[in-house]
Amino acid sequence: MLQTTCAVQAGASGGAVVRRCSGELLGIVSSNTRDLAAKVTYPHLNFSIPVTIFQGLLQRFHQTRDVNVFSVLNTIEDGVRRVWRLHGAQSKL
Repeated sequence: MLQTTCAVQAGASGGAVVRRCSGELLGIVSSNTRDLAAKVTYPHLNFSIPVTIFQGLLQRFHQTRDVNVFSVLNTIEDGVRRVWRLHGAQSKL
């Protein structure tokens, strides 16, 4: 995941994160940071999926037109699950 400090409004997930000077695509916004305990969203601290993660998937989709190639993005590896505490006790973020 890429951490960005750009302003992202609620509902803008899926928007592009681009390099200012060149317009190069760096990633796609996936979420704002939230403190679940305080029920607060931090709009200037966001996470994005790096383009390197889905670039190959886009190429496969372009060849096959099968949207199921993106289903791998919905899986959570054990290492990611541990870091983000997506199991057991809930993280504040």
